Amino acid sequence: MPAERSGYTVTMFVIDVSSSMDRMCQVELSDGRTVDISSLDWALKYVKLKVQDMIYRGLKTDKCGIIVFGSQKTNNIINEAREGEYEHIDEYMDIHQPDARTLAKIDKLRPSDDSETSVDPMDALIVAIQTQADFLGTKKTWTRRIILITDGETPMELEDWHLTTDKLVQDQVHTVIIGVNFDEMDEDGFKEQDKSTIKEANEEFWREFEARLNEDDRELGMLGPLHVALASLSTPDTKRTKSTLTASFLRLGDVDTRPEEALEIAIKTGKCTALARPKAFKKFALHRDMRPLDEDGKEMEPNLPDVKGPNVYVPLSSESHYYVKDEKDEDDEGGDIKKEVTQEELLLQVPSESQARQRGMDEEEDEEEDKKPEPPKHDGREEVSKEELVRGYKYGSTFVPAPDNLFDPLPTKPGMSIIGFFDSAHFRREYSMGETYFVYADPGQASSQVAFSSILRAMRNHVGKDGHSPLMAIVRWVKRGFRDRVGGDPIMGVLAPCDAEEDEVDFFMFMQMPFADDVRKYTFPSLEMLVSKSGEVLEKHPYLPTETQLDAMDTFVDAMDLMTADEDDDGNPKPWFEPNESYNPAIHRIKQAMLHTGVVEDITADPCPPPNPELLKFFEPPEDMVEAAESALEGVRTALNVRAVPKRVAKARGDGHHHAADDSEDADMLLEDKEWTVRKRSSPSKKTQLANNDDEDEEQAEVPEQDVEMAPPLVQEERLLATPPPPLGPKSSRSNPLPTPARSISPPGDDGAMNIDRGVAPGRIIGTTYPLEDFKKNLSQGDVVSKAVEDMGDIITEIVLGKFPHKRHGEMVECMKAMRDTCLNEDEIVAWNDFLRELKDKCTEDDPGNVDFWDTVRQVGVSLSLIGSTEASKVGGKSKIPDARARKFIE
Repeated sequence: MPAERSGYTVTMFVIDVSSSMDRMCQVELSDGRTVDISSLDWALKYVKLKVQDMIYRGLKTDKCGIIVFGSQKTNNIINEAREGEYEHIDEYMDIHQPDARTLAKIDKLRPSDDSETSVDPMDALIVAIQTQADFLGTKKTWTRRIILITDGETPMELEDWHLTTDKLVQDQVHTVIIGVNFDEMDEDGFKEQDKSTIKEANEEFWREFEARLNEDDRELGMLGPLHVALASLSTPDTKRTKSTLTASFLRLGDVDTRPEEALEIAIKTGKCTALARPKAFKKFALHRDMRPLDEDGKEMEPNLPDVKGPNVYVPLSSESHYYVKDEKDEDDEGGDIKKEVTQEELLLQVPSESQARQRGMDEEEDEEEDKKPEPPKHDGREEVSKEELVRGYKYGSTFVPAPDNLFDPLPTKPGMSIIGFFDSAHFRREYSMGETYFVYADPGQASSQVAFSSILRAMRNHVGKDGHSPLMAIVRWVKRGFRDRVGGDPIMGVLAPCDAEEDEVDFFMFMQMPFADDVRKYTFPSLEMLVSKSGEVLEKHPYLPTETQLDAMDTFVDAMDLMTADEDDDGNPKPWFEPNESYNPAIHRIKQAMLHTGVVEDITADPCPPPNPELLKFFEPPEDMVEAAESALEGVRTALNVRAVPKRVAKARGDGHHHAADDSEDADMLLEDKEWTVRKRSSPSKKTQLANNDDEDEEQAEVPEQDVEMAPPLVQEERLLATPPPPLGPKSSRSNPLPTPARSISPPGDDGAMNIDRGVAPGRIIGTTYPLEDFKKNLSQGDVVSKAVEDMGDIITEIVLGKFPHKRHGEMVECMKAMRDTCLNEDEIVAWNDFLRELKDKCTEDDPGNVDFWDTVRQVGVSLSLIGSTEASKVGGKSKIPDARARKFIE
């Protein structure tokens, strides 16, 4: 699509206000509720959103006008010239730059009360064409748009309508026809029931009208229903605009001292990319029912809106005041102090008119005129004007003044100067910074174009020792107008020649590069080489990846390759991510919220709709790829022995305080928010230990018992196993005897009984002791279905392939039934099918294997087989397994 200038557009809205537009329509809101709204109000919502978009951009050359037809009033440019023709067509709003008053006037539109008033939409379209042409005159560079909105219930005279389309084509007017409850062209789209004969005929005509406008690939016409047009407004849209070209020079060599050996080419530069930011918010304050007054009692802010009630918000403005410390204030480190005073403070500090009368300001006015005002004080500091200040730099503990024009500017010359050339293969793409620019030869100078193209093609077609190797140029650019010879700050960058078609203009791309001061270098330890403290290079170490681990990671990376994750219309692979289709969520979501809030009267009753799917397209990787890469990911987990590490439990504090509970999901999942409290004797004192050393037969001194928070048993066990035992030696060589370990006490349960170790391994939520009970308990507690299914599969495999599995065959079958039922109803079908395939492979292997258990599963039948497509569709799920394959799998 060719780029257009920003603004320079006149949009005419042609709105049907006939009595039929008062008919009620059922409209579905974003929260799923359905409300009744008139056809006109529904159509005006689209018009206001389009007008708001113009206000949002804030371009003075973006103008609009509104023409209504079917009203009882007649006011249009053709009727004024030919009285009695084109009646009941009103130029409701002249062509102007829209603002808040435009929206307020649109809200006042109402359907006509006269049901006998009938206006042909084609007449209103002709009036819009003439009004637009009369406003623009001979401005051919402006874009012309007409948007006609109707319900299609008005009879039309279809004579000579081809003349209207010919005029639209001649003036290059982009015409959009929007119909209330018009049928969608798709077979599965919306179709209105019990449609009138007039509306059916009108819809058929508008389709023919659109087709004629689009003949010869003109793309000037568009037709669609109103609900589709409203939905399209939430689609992210980026307007590709032409950059303003700036004149400059491209120099090769020293044009001042050796002009015969140098070259100076007139060029034009323009932005290729520019950083886009969300709309900035302004601060507002609640305006109290008063006005800030000056010394004469007059309003200091006459432009503020009229205030009739207390709940009025006004935008805040800020002012800068400068203060200098008093000489007596020697403890203050600062010099000048800058303070910002907001309008809110002014509103609160300045007395109102009534307060002024109460204080007798009017009576003392004459006395104040004779007095000389003193400089204002603020915390003992005197206020100074900005003109009395000079710039300075902090040098140690003092300040060095540096007034303006104290230092001479750099002796630079505006324009681009080529420093040298290098092979494009050596270009560091990560060094590119800032915005990118186009660099063209000046279109008005033929000699510059020839010289420019010669340099560019020589760089692009350069042949080195190893064959074709394009070059890039290192340039220094001073961004100043070429007529301004005052030096400016230079920037360094590269010029890259671009491949242009035969009929296109040659151009460079300029990319800014960093200075040496801008580059940040960080060093990281090697991931492939490890050196011991003795200087020996280690080839095998737990910190060094093995070939198996590297192969597993390579397989996973290849499985997540997005360059072939999507398909085009012909079925050929193509990249899944397209930068041109990736939009900034912050910009478009804030814009959607602002426009919606400005249209609806009650944001609670009609909340902001959800983001457009195009905005969320690249938030998550494609599901098919994630599902296909699951096996590769499992290979990485196995090769790297990936396990969940439980969080460290905080030690008890002796002051009676407790640490705040961790809100982490991992901690909740692993520890289940249980506090383990056991009785434990405190450690004996040093004196008691010495006494025990002298006489081991004597009883230890009794010490009071205290409650101490302990970690869960599994964590305690891990710590005990991880703690190395003390070195053994002769009894006489030990300074202290080894302590006798106390009997382990299991934490009590909720019913007071002693808990049995459930065999829950670190990182799991299901144990080996009561797996089915743990599985059901976790499903009832929260949204941990995926974790519970994963752990249940691991537990079943571990028990079946472990020691003495035949004693628990029946229990494992019941676990598989519960797991399969959960996977079927909780959209974990892929997890079940992958688990069952892996279980069958491991059971039928020779080592360790468990053929007897798989025979038991086969006897159960299809109820434990793979989940097929038919079974999955019954519960709203999807499965790629055919039913025949699922039955054959268990046979």
